[in-house]
Formats: sequence, structure tokens, C-alpha cells
Amino acid sequence: MLTHSIITASVIQSLVPLPPASQEWESGPGSKKGKMVYNIAQVFGFNTLNVENIILEELAKKIEEPDPSRLTAQVQQLIKAQPELLRLDVVLKWVAKALTEMDKDKTILVDWMPNLKYMQMVSTFVKDCNHEFRFFEDKYPVSFAFYMLISQEKFVKKAVAECAKHPTATPKGKEGAAQTDEADVTRTSKRATLFTNAVKPFIDLFTKTGRLATLDMSTGNADDLWEKVVEFFSELNISFTRKIDNVILFTFTEDDCVKLEIDRYNIDRICIKDLPIDLGQPAEKLIKVFVKLLDTTDPIKKVYNIDCSGTCIQKDTLTEEYKKKIVFQDFGSYELTKFVPLIHPGKVKPTHLKAIASTENELCLFPDDTPIILCHWIVSVMRSARDN
Repeated sequence: MLTHSIITASVIQSLVPLPPASQEWESGPGSKKGKMVYNIAQVFGFNTLNVENIILEELAKKIEEPDPSRLTAQVQQLIKAQPELLRLDVVLKWVAKALTEMDKDKTILVDWMPNLKYMQMVSTFVKDCNHEFRFFEDKYPVSFAFYMLISQEKFVKKAVAECAKHPTATPKGKEGAAQTDEADVTRTSKRATLFTNAVKPFIDLFTKTGRLATLDMSTGNADDLWEKVVEFFSELNISFTRKIDNVILFTFTEDDCVKLEIDRYNIDRICIKDLPIDLGQPAEKLIKVFVKLLDTTDPIKKVYNIDCSGTCIQKDTLTEEYKKKIVFQDFGSYELTKFVPLIHPGKVKPTHLKAIASTENELCLFPDDTPIILCHWIVSVMRSARDN
């Protein structure tokens, strides 16, 4: 048996520790499951397994000339001709094989239900699953299923609202556009129905065994939903290892803070010089210290000011371009109010900042007079600290 470390819960009764296991994930269309699963994996240090990708990879082996650019369509044609290739017991064998190749000391999130409609329609895959899962869980026990859903009614209402905001333009005029929008809503409704029917056997299984946790993704904003997810996993005594979607404002002098009117913003300040550390360390080591501090604080708080005043991390720290290659997702000049809320509404001085979105889901902001080579270097060292 794999020894993935996990503490889980019976969602119907009380918290209880269960054997080492994996976790199954389901989600309705429109639930932004992919983003949520990625965030959870990043924050709590989980590994992920995507069943749709496994199916595509395995069935591609049965295609004479697989074309990566057309693989999804090729697999669809294969399943249409031979639906028996997509059997639940076979898929579980593929999943089991993938599990044996993963880190045995980590919790694994299994993203179970494929998004591809043609897979959701195969009766040998979407069926009563009690028998197949019983054999699968003899070796790979599942802790619980986490169902991220958006109700069909709300999903359709959302589609109607989107059509109203962005009406379809057609040569037929308003009448033609209305008919097109109605067809879009009808397709949306059918998609929601298909997914609900496809996921039902699996949801029923985990409901019967008291291992289903449900998050309604149609209520509240993104921050509220994320807070619920963090609270849920925290109650299982699963500690987080990485923060996501942070906004980090770097300041280098007291003058920077005065110009930006930092005290007027709802932002958590971390003054490096006030930390119980040796300030004589190289700049790289100081950066690693505050990265570790960020990654071990409350993951719901997302806006920080890293005050580098009184340390060796200053605007003239680098005199030449940082050579290490790294990909940055974005670069631009913005005002602080775009990213950080004010404590009290009012006007602030218009002050521009350099902004870099790193590959770690973090937006790093710098005073506008910060040399761009320093911005790149700091974000690069932060990434390197986490990779190590």
C-alpha cells in the first residue's frame, strides 16, 4: 500500500484519522476547478493527478499515427468506434499505475471527472462504480471526495447574464442574435445536465460512505471561496506550505513609505531589520528569510509590504544585469490602489509602481525608480528560494 500522509474527515460525523490515501476531485462546469485545484496543491504541497490526461495518454497508444495537435479529436473518434476501450475498471488500473510512480510521502489530489463531453457520455466509464472502487481502494484508499459545484440553475442564469452583457451580432439583426443567444443558453443547460448525470454515480458512492465534502462555487466571491477551502483543510490539521496570489510591495527607504502613504493601505508590513536575524547576511539569504516567513503565514492574507530599509537590499544593490534566465508573466507600471485597498476611502497621491507577475502566482510591486534589473533579481531569488 502507498504511504501518502494524510489526515482526513468523515464529513457527516466527526474528524477521524484514516489510512494513508489519495483524494478525489469532482466539479461542475463553470466552477473554476482547475484554478482551485492548482491553488490547493501549491498551498498545501499536494501532488495532482488528472484522469482526463491519463485517458488521453493511454488511448493515444492505440492510435496508429497520433497527432499531438489533433489528439483530443483522434481519441474522440477512437472512443466513438470502440467505446469499450474506456471502461471504468481499466481507467482505475491506469490511475493505479500512475499513483505507483508518484512520491509516496505526499498527498495526491486526483482530478477525477474529465471535462471532455465525449468521455462523460461513455456508459462503460460513467456507471455504478461501487464494485470497481471497492477493488481499487483495497490498495489505494481514497480519503474523501471534494465536490466543487455550481448548481445547474445558477449556471444557466450565469450564461443568460453573459449573453445579455455580450449579445451576439449576426447579419439577421436583433431577432437572429436573440435566437443565437437562446441556442447558447440551451447548450449550456445541456452541458450542465450532462455533467450532473456523469458525476452522480461517483458522488453517490462517497455520499454513502460519508466521504463527500461539497463547496458551492456559485456563492460568494473568489476570496470568500478560497477562505472556505483553507478553513476546511486547516480543520483536517493539514498545514500549508506555499502561498498563492500574493501582492508584495517592496520598499527600500522610509522615504518610499512616505511617498506611497503606506499607512493608509490595508497591508501587512514586514520590516526585515526588525526580524530576529543577522542583518549582515548576504542579500540572497535575507530574501530567503522573508520568503519562508511569507509561506508560513496565514494563506488568506495576500497583501504585504516588505520593508528593506536598513538592510543591504537597496536600489543600488546590483550594478549589472542579473544573468539567470527566468520567465516573467507580466511587466508594467501601475498605481498602488489598483492592487491594495485603502483602510478608509479617500484620495491618495498618484504614485506609479513597477509591477512584475512572477511564475509563482505572485505580483511584486516596486517604487517606480527601482532599477528593473533589481526587480528581476529579487523575484528570481524568491523563486530560487522556493525551488530549493
